[in-house]
Amino acid sequence: MISKNTYGKKIVYFLLSYLITWIILFEFILPPNNFLPKPSIVLDSFGALWTDYHLLRNFISSVASIYVSIIIAYYLLRILNKNLINEKEGFRSFIFSVEWFSKYVPGIILGFLLIYWFPHSEYIKYLFIFIVIFNTLFLKHMNLAFKVNQEYIDSALSLG
Repeated sequence: MISKNTYGKKIVYFLLSYLITWIILFEFILPPNNFLPKPSIVLDSFGALWTDYHLLRNFISSVASIYVSIIIAYYLLRILNKNLINEKEGFRSFIFSVEWFSKYVPGIILGFLLIYWFPHSEYIKYLFIFIVIFNTLFLKHMNLAFKVNQEYIDSALSLG
């Protein structure tokens, strides 16, 4: 069995080998191309990314939209837990229809449509991620709630 420390070291070695391969290939061996830039150009343009494109602010905004949406979806699912399991059709049928729809239309297309319809809205980003996360958590929750082993049901019934 591989320990976590050994596994982490292997990942670091692979990442360093990729970085060194990129530097050697595209800085010294291969001529300039349109596939991967030279490492020196990336380092030179990092300052422009920082000042002109506000790299830190945009990175924090992206990470915050993901984590805020995950937290809201998780707690909403916890709040609605009993109502979702006990409800016969309503909301559960809607979520299962969204699952059916997502089998045939990838979520990225819905994301592109939302960006096209609302190009300057920050809230759409939160809404899209929330819908994707909530749908995933809800479907996982429903699958686990209705696939309980029979011995657990028997023991719960014997306890009254």
